[in-house]
Amino acid sequence: MSSSIAEAVRQLVHHKGISEDLILQTVEDVLIAAYKKKFGSSDNAVTKVNEESGEVYLYSKKEVVDEVDDLLTQISLDDARERNSECELNDEVLVEIKPSEMGRIAAQTAKQIVFQRLKDIERNIIYSEYSQKIGELITGHYQRERNGHIFVDLGRTEAILPRNEQSPKEIFTTGERIKGVIVDVQNARRGTSIIMSRAAPAFVQRLFELDVPEITDGTIHVKSIVRDAGYRTKIAVYARDIDPVGACVGMKGMRIQAIVKELEGEKIDIIRYNDNIREYIANALSPAKAEQVVIVNEENKESVAVVQDEQLSLAIGKQGQNVKLAAKLTGWNIDIKTMSEFEELDFADESRRMAEDLFSDHEEEEGHPISELTDLDESIIELLMSANVTTLEELVEQSEETFLAIEGVDQTMVDAIMKSIKENIVVVGEEGEEAVGAGTSDQKVSEEAVDKEVAEDSPSKTTEDEGVAESLEEEEVSYFCPECNTELTIGVNTCPGCGVELEFEE
Repeated sequence: MSSSIAEAVRQLVHHKGISEDLILQTVEDVLIAAYKKKFGSSDNAVTKVNEESGEVYLYSKKEVVDEVDDLLTQISLDDARERNSECELNDEVLVEIKPSEMGRIAAQTAKQIVFQRLKDIERNIIYSEYSQKIGELITGHYQRERNGHIFVDLGRTEAILPRNEQSPKEIFTTGERIKGVIVDVQNARRGTSIIMSRAAPAFVQRLFELDVPEITDGTIHVKSIVRDAGYRTKIAVYARDIDPVGACVGMKGMRIQAIVKELEGEKIDIIRYNDNIREYIANALSPAKAEQVVIVNEENKESVAVVQDEQLSLAIGKQGQNVKLAAKLTGWNIDIKTMSEFEELDFADESRRMAEDLFSDHEEEEGHPISELTDLDESIIELLMSANVTTLEELVEQSEETFLAIEGVDQTMVDAIMKSIKENIVVVGEEGEEAVGAGTSDQKVSEEAVDKEVAEDSPSKTTEDEGVAESLEEEEVSYFCPECNTELTIGVNTCPGCGVELEFEE
C-alpha cells in the first residue's frame, strides 16, 4: 500500500473517529478486487497488515514445483529459494504484488476506490450518529452563507440552517456561535446533510429545558408550543405541585431573560394549561384578559372570547397574531368580541340544539354526572361526591342549607354551585317526565318544566290547588266535527257547519 493511503488511514482514525479495523478491512477488500481485475482470479490473493506502520501489503500465494505450468499459482524451486533458501517442493510461498506490477491504471483505480470507500464509511457513520439526534439541540459556528442558507461548522461535519428555518430578525457573522435543533438528516451520495432550525417550536422547548430544570426532571410538563418565529411564542405548561409559570420565569425573570436573549428579543407568553377549555382559552389570549369565554359549538371547536373594549386590539394582536397563536395552542377557533358586541349576539337556537342532542344521548337511569359542570372547581365536585351528590338530577334537588351542611363546603362554594346550576343546568319536561342536562345560560326551559320546578319548590301546595289545575286542563279540551272539522261545543247535537248529527260519549 502506498504511503498516501496509509496517511489517509491515520487521518481518518484520528480526526474522523472511524475505526482503524474497518478502514484496513476496506483497503484489503479493494486490493483484492484490483488483483482479481488484473489476473482474472483472487483465489490465491493474500493481504497482510504491518502493525507498526499500519500499511497493507498484497501477496500472491504460489506452490513450489519443478516445472511451472501456471505463472499465477506456481513458482519454480530455484525462484522460491531466492526468496527463502529453506523452500522445498510442494511448499507454498508468498510473493508480494506491488501496485506497479498491476499496471498504472489498475493501481490508480484501486487508490480511488479506497478513498471513495472511506468517504462512504465516514458519511454512513455521521448519518447514523446524527439521525438519532433529531429533535436535539446542537451548537456550531457560522462558516459561510450561500443563497440565504447558512452553513454551520459542527467540527467533524457541517450542518445547514436553511433560510426558512431562520428567525427573520437574526443576523450572524463569521465564526459566531449558533444554536439550533436538528430537524432532519439526509444521507445522499454527495454527503450527509444535517438540517438544523432556529424557527421550530422544538428549539424553544430545548432552550426551556436547558434553563428550567423542573422541565427536564418532569416536575413541569410542556403541553404545547406555537411560534411566529422572531415575534411571539406561546408555551403552555402544567404542574401539579408547583407554580409552573413562576418556575419558568425564574427569580427576577432571570430564566426567561436568558431565553429571550437567545431568541433576539422574541416575546414569550408562558400560559398556564387548564383542563377546563374555557379557562385554557382565556389564559391563551395573554397578555389580553378575557372576561368570559363561551363555547358556541363543541363539536366544531368554536368559541367566543369576550373582552373589554380597550382590550380588543391587544387580544387580536398585530395582524391577528395573538389570537391566531392562541387558536393554534388550544386547538379551538376563537372569535374575539367586545362586551357590547357579545350582548347583541343570539346563541338561543344553537344552545337549544346542543341541549336536545345532550338529552337524547343521556337518557340513562343513572343520570348525568356532575363532572359535566366544567366551570365548577374540581375540589367542589369532590366534596359533593363525598356527600353522595353525584348526578345533576341529585344536585338540583338540594337546597343551599343542604350544601352548607356538607363538611368542607363554605358560603363561597355554595354561591359558585348555585351560579353553575343557574347558568348551566336545563330542566325539560315531556308528558310528565323530567330530564336534566348541562347546557348554557342562554338555553330556554319549556313551560312544562318551569311549572314542574314551581311545583317542586312549593311543598305547601294543597289538594284544592291541584283540583283547580285539573279543571283548567279540562276547559282547554276542544272537539271537532269528524266530517267537516268544524270546532264544536260540548252538548251540541248537530254540526253547525255540515248538519251531521252528533253524539258525545261520556
